Amino acid sequence: MSITLTDKEQALFDSIKEGMDEPGCGWLHELTPFNNDHVTAGVLGSLIDKGLVYSQEDEEGVPGYPPAYWITLTPMYNIVRFYAPHINEPNRIMRRGLTLEQAQQHCRDPKTRQDGEWFDGYTEA
Repeated sequence: MSITLTDKEQALFDSIKEGMDEPGCGWLHELTPFNNDHVTAGVLGSLIDKGLVYSQEDEEGVPGYPPAYWITLTPMYNIVRFYAPHINEPNRIMRRGLTLEQAQQHCRDPKTRQDGEWFDGYTEA
């Protein structure tokens, strides 16, 4: 199962990925590529629902100003096929860009391993 993003979701995701002070995080009001708070809120909600970002309201808000939200990317994972040493095959990436839940679900499937030959595991992307 891969995650499909709309153009607006991709724009906000890319902006968060680039970050402000460091990649992958920042204050929403500094990261948003949109000029409309309602659009930003809707797109952010969709990214949260898809498990791609976390949002946390600043508990020390400034009186008279709207709340500020700190946004962080959810770590993404790749499925890697690990081969036994006697197989003489390099490990290879089978799938990219999964959430932790998706990666764990994939690896629990009995079809993702062959005893003594190979198994699928996940690594942070």
